[in-house]
Amino acid sequence: MASLFVDYMVSDAFVKSNGQIDFPSEYIEGYAYLQNKFYGAGKGRFFKAAGVQLWMPSRLLNIEDIALNYISAKKNDTLFLAFMNQSPAAVTTRVTVNPALVACSQQAGLRLLSHSGKILPLGDSSFLLTVPARGLAAVAVSG
Repeated sequence: MASLFVDYMVSDAFVKSNGQIDFPSEYIEGYAYLQNKFYGAGKGRFFKAAGVQLWMPSRLLNIEDIALNYISAKKNDTLFLAFMNQSPAAVTTRVTVNPALVACSQQAGLRLLSHSGKILPLGDSSFLLTVPARGLAAVAVSG
């Protein structure tokens, strides 16, 4: 069942990013006639970054508003996050990166990938993010 959930999340990120988030998949069979894609065996693309590894550990993020889904990936010292909103209204929420899984340096920066490339403040491993209605917001945390 977990593979179905990951298939949905990665496919949703692909669609909502207009193909700018793209990871290779393998075909797998589930229960009687249930087919889905398996992700994580190969590196993909996250906007302009190539060679990005899908990385989705448990409890990576604490998101104050439960309306958002997300996928995560990494490359070198950069954490890539894509947040998908299924609701008909924009969602603004605080996101905190679990410091037990990701140690952010004092020089860590957060860049918004899905819109303007604008730099958002990153304090205490957390940031405020707005995800448009039925849309996607993606960020890269470097350092």
